[in-house]
Amino acid sequence: MGIDPKAIGVGGDSAGGNLASAVALKVRDLNLLPLAYQLLIYPCNDYEMNYKSASTYAENFGLTSKAMRWFWEQYLADSKFQIDPYAVPAKAATLTGLAPALIFTAENDPLVDDGKNYYELLVSHSVPAFYKDYPGQIHGFFNLSGVTADADLLYSDISREINTLLGRDKNN
Repeated sequence: MGIDPKAIGVGGDSAGGNLASAVALKVRDLNLLPLAYQLLIYPCNDYEMNYKSASTYAENFGLTSKAMRWFWEQYLADSKFQIDPYAVPAKAATLTGLAPALIFTAENDPLVDDGKNYYELLVSHSVPAFYKDYPGQIHGFFNLSGVTADADLLYSDISREINTLLGRDKNN
C-alpha cells in the first residue's frame, strides 16, 4: 500500500483524545511499532477534574462539567478503572517513551486545564510535546471547519505540526 510505517500516528478529540493517549501508552508498553505522534484535541485524560477550568467553564459554553462527570461515571463504571492508565492516561506511572504529542485546547472549555496539565505531565516525563490553546473557543470547535476561522486555523496548525514531526515540508 506504500504506507510509511514511520509516519503512523494516532489522534482524537475529547474522548477520542483519551483513547489516542491510551493507544500511545499501549503501543509503548507492548513495544509495538513506534508511533510518529499522538494528536490530542481537548483530551479528557484525568477523570477527577480537580482543575480551575472545570468550575470556570462548568456551564454556558457547550460541554458542561456536569455532563463530563456523567461521561466519566459511565466510562469508569467500575472504580478499579479509575487507576487504570489505559482508561485514565494521566494516572500512568510514567509517560516516558511515548510518541511526541500535539495537544490543542479551547479556552472556554471545562477540559482546557486537563489538556494543559497533560501536556505539562508529558514534558515532565521528557516526552516531546507541542501545546496550543485557542482563545475564545469552545469544546467542539474542531468540527466547525469552514464555519469559524479558528477551526480552519486549527486544521492548518495540525497539518504544520505533523509535517514538522515527520520532517516534511508541506509545500513540497
